[in-house]
Amino acid sequence: MLNEEWHKSSWSETADGCVKVRRNGNRVEVGDTKPEGAGVVLSFTPYEWWTFRNAVLAGEFDLPEWQE
Repeated sequence: MLNEEWHKSSWSETADGCVKVRRNGNRVEVGDTKPEGAGVVLSFTPYEWWTFRNAVLAGEFDLPEWQE
């Protein structure tokens, strides 16, 4: 469950350039943990975020080189 604190993916615990996500009022925000990404935040409605998340889980954005 998202809240107002930034959350970083557990898949990137040791990486410096990671995606972070949080809930901000009625929006879901996505940012970059790298210093050069500071201040850049994408903002989505909960429905937009849900739709994007489900597309990722379904593999709709997989690159050809990820296919086995």
